[in-house]
Amino acid sequence: MDWMKSLVSPRARRKNLNLDTENSRVLTASHRIFGVPLDKLVTKTLENDTVPLVVKRICEHIYKFGLDNMDLLRTSDNSRSIENMRLQFDLMGDVNLDAEVHISTTIGLLRIFLLQLPDTLIPRRLTENLFSVIQDTALNKTAIVCGIKTVLNLLPEENYSVLKYISSLLTVVAERRTDNNKMSASSLATLFGPSILRCDLTSDTEELRDIDYSKDIMCWLILEYNALFFTGRHSV
Repeated sequence: MDWMKSLVSPRARRKNLNLDTENSRVLTASHRIFGVPLDKLVTKTLENDTVPLVVKRICEHIYKFGLDNMDLLRTSDNSRSIENMRLQFDLMGDVNLDAEVHISTTIGLLRIFLLQLPDTLIPRRLTENLFSVIQDTALNKTAIVCGIKTVLNLLPEENYSVLKYISSLLTVVAERRTDNNKMSASSLATLFGPSILRCDLTSDTEELRDIDYSKDIMCWLILEYNALFFTGRHSV
């Protein structure tokens, strides 16, 4: 019982408050990355790059160590490792991701980065536009690609660059299917779609619809990567 009393004692509360304040000061003076708008992150880059360093580091790690790794199929259940790595990026601005870092941890970290953006990578104001395109049964494949590309052209420059960068990696992963890497475009879309675009939901039914459509759109981004991104922006 002594340990329980110490947790609720005024001294313990003051100590915890002091620790929280200290941690807040450290993060405020640090290279805070997670939960920061993309336009603020890209201003921190040395060469005016529109893809934040944390996204490059994570994607490079997945490309180097994950293409033939069956663990791509699993999301990480080691939330402590993901949180530790997130804190390292926030405190130091950069982290060396080597072969010892579990591939599912870096995948989890990328999803956390996307989920913690103040607005989704594809902003909510454009999500319904994309949903409308893929729902239109009168459109053929070419028209759907054209419709998606039209919406993508409305993205802020940094959002477009990050989306293209991540979609490029997922396209390579899907095309590299082996006995160890069983990640199809559909599997990758299920994993990343809900992290990249979401709507403001008001019911469970809308949530299910939202998840299904986000996976469908992510699948289009992977399967039609060349048509959507390789031709360059604003060319429809």
